[in-house]
Amino acid sequence: MNRINEQYIYFLNNKDSLVKEYPGKFLVISDKFEVFAFESKEEAYIFGVKTFGFGNMLIQECSESAISKVRKFHSRVYCK
Repeated sequence: MNRINEQYIYFLNNKDSLVKEYPGKFLVISDKFEVFAFESKEEAYIFGVKTFGFGNMLIQECSESAISKVRKFHSRVYCK
């Protein structure tokens, strides 16, 4: 299983507590399952790339409806 899938499974397994602690935030989840919260996806992206590099972290919106908003990229792409 690749790291992004493992990080997403970590989010799913801990969704209830994460949503309670970080409602409406954008989370960066590292390959060591460290969680960092940001107000915007742009802030999360900049932090994640500078800190962990491309493909080494998951950026996940932290909300009940976030489960249906999964996007997977296989290149160095950023979408606004």
